[in-house]
Amino acid sequence: MSDLTALEAQVWHEIEYFDNLGYRVPAAQLALRCGTSERQVRKAVHGLRVKGHPVGSCTAAGYYGYFVSATAEDIADTHRQLVGRIRQQAAALRQFDAATAQAVLEALGQERLGGSNATACTRRYR
Repeated sequence: MSDLTALEAQVWHEIEYFDNLGYRVPAAQLALRCGTSERQVRKAVHGLRVKGHPVGSCTAAGYYGYFVSATAEDIADTHRQLVGRIRQQAAALRQFDAATAQAVLEALGQERLGGSNATACTRRYR
């Protein structure tokens, strides 16, 4: 595992601390404990994952927060959650590309035709 930034190391320490107590720790609580913003905590969690640290997350009501993924089930759950986020972002990107291509055609005074560039543009993200 690669070297961690100071914030990544602090976030990892806090996640391990709460995990050892049997708790998941929300980003808001990590932000308070680390003296930073929730956005910076999420970036640190991303960095930890990229560097091989098994940071799991749960969004179920009453159980949300970060934890150390210690079982195959934890890892599979986090994997599914991350893939779901990727799919949501890909869907948004497809719609953005289609809307942007249509707006460009309209700005040029053209109408969208079947099989237009907007359709071709979105194919690569499916």
